[in-house]
Amino acid sequence: MRKIFALAVALPMIALPGCSMIDHGISKRFATYLTGGLMAPGVRGDPDASGMVLVWMGEPPGPICYNVSVRKTAPVIEAHLHRSTAAARWAADGPVIATLKRFRKGESNGCFRPSGNGRPDLRRELEADPSIYYIDVHTVDFPGGALRGKIERSKPDVKG
Repeated sequence: MRKIFALAVALPMIALPGCSMIDHGISKRFATYLTGGLMAPGVRGDPDASGMVLVWMGEPPGPICYNVSVRKTAPVIEAHLHRSTAAARWAADGPVIATLKRFRKGESNGCFRPSGNGRPDLRRELEADPSIYYIDVHTVDFPGGALRGKIERSKPDVKG
């Protein structure tokens, strides 16, 4: 099952023009599952929806890239990368660090440069403690947030 997940997530990213792991010499990889049960206190997420996120980055000054896939959701209206406050540790809403590209057929793929977001320390923070970052997805049925997932380090499921 882990190999199927790794393949399903990795294949779309390799095919992204200008945003592939190969183009950017991937050095760090992060991932998360998205569910409606992980929303901030008081926010009811979509109980039927699910999703996957893969985030990767090459050596500095390369971009940070992502692939987000969601299923069983109403149309997505927006999605963000957030940074938790130290006290909340992602239980409450933290500031938006990046707005993800528009979803098409349940997927969003893109890259951004941390310095372009006014967050030159993002790369260092993500490497040191990815769990302070999370992705949330908003849909027309759940405008306050349908899905959320905390970023975690991803280990490749590859044997050499």
